[in-house]
Amino acid sequence: MISIVDDDVCARAGIEGLVRSLGYVAVTFASAEDFLGSNHVNDTSCLITDVHLPGLGISWMMVSRRQQYLFQALLMRRRVGRRWQPGQSGS
Repeated sequence: MISIVDDDVCARAGIEGLVRSLGYVAVTFASAEDFLGSNHVNDTSCLITDVHLPGLGISWMMVSRRQQYLFQALLMRRRVGRRWQPGQSGS
């Protein structure tokens, strides 16, 4: 199961659609607190999350490590206000 944690509803929905289109089971959460309080934490094999979440923010990953949850994590961040142009390297 792939868990997606992002406070942006459009980002969550887009990532969920992509993950499901690739044949994976996906669940979404609006906050780190929602994810950590769910019954899906131990079923998660991969976590996709925004590093700039409100509330616990990235520090919630330390909570996950202390609890010894076993999943891979993909950390993303959005850049607002700057458009990508052809020929630029992506970051």
